[in-house]
Amino acid sequence: LTDYLLLGMEFGGLNAYTENEAFPGELQSYYVSGLEFGVFGKAVFPVEETFLWTLGLGLIGVTTSDAEYHLAGTGGGTLVQTYKGTAAGVKIMGGGEWFLTPYMAVGAEIGYRYAKIEEVTDRDETVRWVNGDGSNFTIDYSGPYGQGGIRVYF
Repeated sequence: LTDYLLLGMEFGGLNAYTENEAFPGELQSYYVSGLEFGVFGKAVFPVEETFLWTLGLGLIGVTTSDAEYHLAGTGGGTLVQTYKGTAAGVKIMGGGEWFLTPYMAVGAEIGYRYAKIEEVTDRDETVRWVNGDGSNFTIDYSGPYGQGGIRVYF
């Protein structure tokens, strides 16, 4: 937008570790993948012509439609549990970018993401997953993160 403010869009993959107590004393653990998409605004602090620091805030959406595969007893069959849910979240971030050309940079960023799916269903949305105590099974993608890569400017 200006020499000191930029807006952007992002899309990326996520992975969350979560636990569910389906029945009292039976703790199940899962790694559930998801997708993150959103928009962000960053304040830009140029240090020299080809390097800058950034500080930003993002509004994101997260979604999952993942499946877990488990052996079903001694018969050798497979039990498939599917998870579906969405949530809105926020990110705060800080990083730096070194420009290779006026439209391409190599950058790195660290930050904190808050995004928690509070209600999870099966893929057909016919079953709502709950814990043994009746509370909602949740998937929490919150936490610190770091990323790096090539940035392209239009």
